[in-house]
Amino acid sequence: QTPEEELRMLAADNLIPLEPKKAKKLLSDLAKNASNVFIGIQAETTLDEWKAGRLATRYPRSFLR
Repeated sequence: QTPEEELRMLAADNLIPLEPKKAKKLLSDLAKNASNVFIGIQAETTLDEWKAGRLATRYPRSFLR
């Protein structure tokens, strides 16, 4: 993992309740372009769980629209 990708993944995860559009953009970019497969999988899984509505235990539903 490159430090930049780790930081971008951490930022995207923390942006979900604050700036969901920016978070989705970051996660999508990481899912497609991460040089480390594990970061890519983590980003893709986060997006999948978000779309499936399973992040509600971490964030209020109003943030996840």
